[in-house]
Amino acid sequence: MDEVHKSEESVRAYLLGTLDERDAAELEQNYFEDPAYLAWMQTVEDALIGDYLDHELSPAEQRRFEERYLALPDLKNRLNEVIAGRSLRPRKIWWTQTRLVATVAFVLTLAVMASLLVRQRSAEAVPGTVARIEYPAKPAVFEMQLSPGLTKGPRATANEFTIPSGTATVKLTFELPGRSSNQQLAIRFLTIDAEGHRKLAWTATATSEASGNDSKATVELQPTVLVPADYLAEISGREGNVLETYAFRTIP
Repeated sequence: MDEVHKSEESVRAYLLGTLDERDAAELEQNYFEDPAYLAWMQTVEDALIGDYLDHELSPAEQRRFEERYLALPDLKNRLNEVIAGRSLRPRKIWWTQTRLVATVAFVLTLAVMASLLVRQRSAEAVPGTVARIEYPAKPAVFEMQLSPGLTKGPRATANEFTIPSGTATVKLTFELPGRSSNQQLAIRFLTIDAEGHRKLAWTATATSEASGNDSKATVELQPTVLVPADYLAEISGREGNVLETYAFRTIP
């Protein structure tokens, strides 16, 4: 029983991005090779998400959870799946809260409609004035294409970039030269300190898209995830072997 509990703690630490690099690599090898292990990991993940939704995580765990599951698209989709599954359970409390939310939404809708009607009538009363509804600007997307390997020489800063203010989504595209087939990939992002020590920051998945003799894989991230630091991205195939490595730096 202690071994099972210890294994669950390791998986939760991995999902929260706090598991050390060596143990994380061993865990990833297990779920790449054993579908049953991957299915068990998903049950542990469901329990972790349930603890978050029920406010049973510690403040530190809740902060780490939100930094990952509210920022990374794949993890956010997983969170939404669990929320959708929980919403199907018949609960009296849930129904009461739902009716309350619906009532509040209805009242707010009436208030907004009344406000717009008042504005429209005011505009009609003043010659030359046209009522307008202001729509929010489309969220900005910052795109960066990365080549594998370490850049040296006069182009040593080629993989340095600053995320512009107001960016809503960061789209990183990884080049995969010489790989002409579509495949499912696992991507590990690690930070590197001044002494060269590596620490696992987060993980993601992507599907490569072939074009001629090469292919590319794209990952979308929230800008708050990419704090100024030196990063190393490792892309692995289904067998767990590292296909390519990418170094880049985000600067203020």
